[in-house]
Amino acid sequence: MRIKIATLSLALTDFVLFIACCLVAAARPPRGVPRAEQIHFVIRLSSILMLTLVSCVVTVILVFAWMRELREELLETTRQNLEALIEGTLQDHERKST
Repeated sequence: MRIKIATLSLALTDFVLFIACCLVAAARPPRGVPRAEQIHFVIRLSSILMLTLVSCVVTVILVFAWMRELREELLETTRQNLEALIEGTLQDHERKST
């Protein structure tokens, strides 16, 4: 359950960071501004892009962990259902033979 909550919250964070990236990129300074202001913009934009990229990678890793956990649960449920089916079939055969 923790993996699911972490994955969903990180996915929401990714969405917010993507919107923030778009807003920062839209606030690009015009061509005539001083070089220091342009450098500040590039640093700010690249920082938020790197943060978004790292957050997306972590989200993908958590999704894989969540899917692995879910697959293991489903395999265990399938195994239990198959055992119950085999037991029921054996009991039916015993009833028919007596």
